Amino acid sequence: MAAIAAPATFRFVQSNRLQTQADRLAADLHYARQIAVSTNTMMRFESDEQGYSLTNPATGEILRERELKHGMDIGGEI
Repeated sequence: MAAIAAPATFRFVQSNRLQTQADRLAADLHYARQIAVSTNTMMRFESDEQGYSLTNPATGEILRERELKHGMDIGGEI
């Protein structure tokens, strides 16, 4: 029975991890937008293989810095 359930469980866990990362990114972008609107300044989003950061370019203040886990990355291709 375990051999039958294991692949489905693995896919569920991977899907849940991906959704969690996507939700966190969306929340961070929403937060940066709120700050940008309330302070009338622009924010910078930068990403690389390890993760992403949201920065106020005028002050250099890092609003959020996240490491992407479980082999996930931000890319333009599927």
